[in-house]
Amino acid sequence: MLSNEAIKSLCLFLNEDIKTLNLTPADIPDRINHYLENIAGLEFLSPAEHQKLIQQIVAGAKVTSAQIL
Repeated sequence: MLSNEAIKSLCLFLNEDIKTLNLTPADIPDRINHYLENIAGLEFLSPAEHQKLIQQIVAGAKVTSAQIL
């Protein structure tokens, strides 16, 4: 999986993208997947591990439930 530092970096990217790209709630998971598809080795994650990683990034970015569908 990813280190805590890598997850923190992804959280920062997400927060910035939410603001600068005016992401809608439906856009947030797609944006996180965009980040993850560019990281070598993550294609081997199980669906459950992949979903857990998305949840960690959303939680770390302090995205509210209103921002996620």
